[in-house]
Amino acid sequence: MTMTPLETWVYDSTLTSLLRRGRNNIHLADGFVDYQTIPTKTNTGAFNISDPTRQQIIGSSPLSLTTPNVTYQNVDFYVPVVRVKAANIRFINCYFHGEQWASGPATSANTTTVWDTLLDCRDSACVGCYVERCTFSPDYPNWLYTGIIGHDYVAYRSQFTRSVDGFGVYRTQQYNVDTNVQILCNYIDELAWFTGEQGVVHPSDTKTHNDGIQIQGGNRTKVWGNYIGGFLSTDPTVGTQDFYGTGRTYNNSNACIQMNSGGVGYTFATDIQYNFMDGAGEMLNAGGVDSTAAAGVPEDIRNFFGIISHNRIGRKALYPGQELTLSNTVTFTATDNTYMDNGADCAVRTNG
Repeated sequence: MTMTPLETWVYDSTLTSLLRRGRNNIHLADGFVDYQTIPTKTNTGAFNISDPTRQQIIGSSPLSLTTPNVTYQNVDFYVPVVRVKAANIRFINCYFHGEQWASGPATSANTTTVWDTLLDCRDSACVGCYVERCTFSPDYPNWLYTGIIGHDYVAYRSQFTRSVDGFGVYRTQQYNVDTNVQILCNYIDELAWFTGEQGVVHPSDTKTHNDGIQIQGGNRTKVWGNYIGGFLSTDPTVGTQDFYGTGRTYNNSNACIQMNSGGVGYTFATDIQYNFMDGAGEMLNAGGVDSTAAAGVPEDIRNFFGIISHNRIGRKALYPGQELTLSNTVTFTATDNTYMDNGADCAVRTNG
């Protein structure tokens, strides 16, 4: 397949916008309008995946990328995890298959290492990572696999299925600073669910806590225009489904967007707009923070959760009326959050 030259992406200092120079064939008119078109399995993710000219990278060990300013295009990664350890690495039309097992999926009987992500952006050298039209779907799900974890990345029109979580957002090197993460126009759904001993599938529980996007610390994460489904995969080989028996397609310990604070920093000034969310315990769940303990957080955003506006909400939440739930200890801005079916207002509920 012949590809025209890639765009050059330029990041501004606050990562509030992307400046495009030139065009590539991925952006040719396909009817997709950012933040208006609902992302689906057919308009997101890798394309032409059966093209015999696609490159395959196969290995049983993690793949570390240490050379900056490299673009990986039309590549299928059959490795446990791809680790970004350099600046300005780009992935265009790639497929992340995860670890391969000759004898079946990862279990405690056939693996000593359970990898927790397909693309690892936690290294301090990861800056300006860009992901477009990629698919993150492990061939052999495990009870920790997430699509992307880390900081300083942009994910655009990509697809996340068969993992426990779609995204993890936090910075391990420095708490309470900007994450420099933008999650834009992606499809996240069909999650993997597992049961087991406490501390195996989840530190505090005996079952998976599925989250489409889990923001665990850091400021100014941008989440715009995504379809985030809290539904479990219907593939009987994915995890140990299902949770409540036949017919239940989601569990009570999941959220489309989950906000945590305290473990790896605090979470402030998150920008959550124009998303389409359905099928979870709650669409958005955020706990409170002790603003006096959030050392280093700029005073202008301390205790400000962020913006929650223009989101479209489905009717299949496990807890109707609690789709958008925040602690009453934080402030926020919320406008024009409505139900998909009739446009009625979906109010933010506070508790604490």
